[in-house]
Amino acid sequence: MTSTIEIIPEEWISTTGTLQDNVAGILDCRKNPLPVPYAVKMSVEDFRYHGGPRWCELPPRHLLLPILVDTEEDKIVMHDGLAEKWRADIRIGPNVTYPDVALPYRHVLWRPTPLLEDIFQILEENTQPDKRSVIDLGCGSGRDCVYLAMRGWFTVGIDIVPKTCTRAQEFASRHHVTEQTEFHTVDIAELEYPENSFDLVIVARTYVPRSLWDKVFSLIAPGGYLLWHHFLDGCNHPTGEKLLKKGELREKFDSVVDIVIDEEKELAAPDNRPCSHFLCRKR
Repeated sequence: MTSTIEIIPEEWISTTGTLQDNVAGILDCRKNPLPVPYAVKMSVEDFRYHGGPRWCELPPRHLLLPILVDTEEDKIVMHDGLAEKWRADIRIGPNVTYPDVALPYRHVLWRPTPLLEDIFQILEENTQPDKRSVIDLGCGSGRDCVYLAMRGWFTVGIDIVPKTCTRAQEFASRHHVTEQTEFHTVDIAELEYPENSFDLVIVARTYVPRSLWDKVFSLIAPGGYLLWHHFLDGCNHPTGEKLLKKGELREKFDSVVDIVIDEEKELAAPDNRPCSHFLCRKR
């Protein structure tokens, strides 16, 4: 099959105009793109070197990532940058467009923490619309903060790496939620927020020393939620005390919370590491 296309393939968008279930959206890296639905505009230069500021906007790796480029050289750059870790389907198509203007032409490829996406409706139904606030401990690129800010939450992200917080701020700016987001370079041990400050505390793939668990819990307002999504015993990375033991979160918090979810699940292939899916509500 030739990699040069004139129309959007049906394996990306169906004949009825819907994005295929296994497709994240379209990464459009053409210099002067004609309108394509479900597309996010980026540059080939964003992916020439690994770990650039826009890598955090890529989708989960188990989903197909269609990519449009202008030239064979661009295709080689994108293949070298992404093909080993993403299911990239790279096509040359400088003149590709799509005729149905009724389809969504604003889209994002990235996803938040899977557990957050799964339980978002629970949060919406059980928190007050005018006061929804969250702190993300070890926020990384800021996806969870931006996901919630785009839905009306006031979000605070903290991380110990200054460059990470800078990129999270840039990420929030690209999604037009700078007024609803704050990012700070600080260690969890040095947090100075008063008790009962947040409706939601997120710990997602972040190691929190057990000596700080009570401090983390104190940040949650009565009736607020704690979401904890972290690696379990059995992972080859991380290792040792940085892993959660099975049932450890329930044992720690059971007497002071109502447990909503307490499950063990593997990350999507090809990762497959076991993780906690834990959500509780403070009494």
